[in-house]
Amino acid sequence: DVAFSMLQDRVGQFSEVCTYGPITQSKFLHRLGISERFQALASARQQSVDSLAAAYDRLTGPGQMGHAYKAFAIAHESHPTPPAFAPFH
Repeated sequence: DVAFSMLQDRVGQFSEVCTYGPITQSKFLHRLGISERFQALASARQQSVDSLAAAYDRLTGPGQMGHAYKAFAIAHESHPTPPAFAPFH
């Protein structure tokens, strides 16, 4: 397990650095467009929809990797907020 709060504290010692997250892998992938990508692949490959759906669930599902893994970013303050970590409306 990653101690994200300790990591944030350590990185926070550097004034020019920003931290983002942690957020669940599910939220991270959804904000980057995994649902849209799944739909595009599923419509193009009718015969493999079941395997695509299983992979999608494994990556994003609450009982799967989607909530077991977290995403965290560290960036220089001059860089924009990483896309998956920007405020989501």
